Amino acid sequence: MHARHPAPPPHTQQENTADIDQLPEGPAKEKALAMRGKVEAASRALDDMLAVEGGACQRLVEAIIVKYIALSPFELQEWENDPEGVWDIA
Repeated sequence: MHARHPAPPPHTQQENTADIDQLPEGPAKEKALAMRGKVEAASRALDDMLAVEGGACQRLVEAIIVKYIALSPFELQEWENDPEGVWDIA
């Protein structure tokens, strides 16, 4: 049986900044502050890639389904109507 698990709540920018601000002064805090921009950029890129609507993963899966998996017109319509639930086995 395939079970769907809810995604964990996302960390907010304020939570991440608060974590860094709580570090004691020193090399660890300096390194964290220096890496903040890179981590934020990586987080945004990952969010964009995994976005439910229009994300790169969605487009890749659609291309694989449409071009490389032989589906009948009925199966293709089912998948387009409910891409996550069409093959769920309960």
